[in-house]
Amino acid sequence: MLSCDLHDYLEIICMFHYEVSITLKNDTDIDGKALDVGLNAERQEVLTLESKSGIEAVLVEQIKLIEVLTPGARFKQVSLV
Repeated sequence: MLSCDLHDYLEIICMFHYEVSITLKNDTDIDGKALDVGLNAERQEVLTLESKSGIEAVLVEQIKLIEVLTPGARFKQVSLV
């Protein structure tokens, strides 16, 4: 379960549709525009992104680091580990 602080960062990222680069725990990178955070059909928390390959739902529990690429953003990175 995510701490409230980390969940707040996810909400802000989505509210402002920040461009982000996400590093997963398996060291895969995904770049895109944050759209929403919510639950999938299996009731797992996911961050929905619009990437070059389309809409992607990333399991929040698999995220290691989020780097915010949008200029002037309120913060630059969030570590989820």
